[in-house]
Amino acid sequence: MDLSISLDKNLSAVAGFNTSILKDSKVVGTSIKDLVLPKSSLVISILRDGELIIPQGDSVFQSGDEVVA
Repeated sequence: MDLSISLDKNLSAVAGFNTSILKDSKVVGTSIKDLVLPKSSLVISILRDGELIIPQGDSVFQSGDEVVA
């Protein structure tokens, strides 16, 4: 997992990360809407088998997904 932190225009910290979903991860088979995430969280994209997916609440994580949040 890569973690990057930057400052936005209001000088508040903004953190983002890239991660791979492993086959034994607890989120495999779980939709974004069913995850317990901080209120301000945003899943930006999922890369699956070379296809870029702009996720929605009903998007389900699969093993091997590359996630940007």
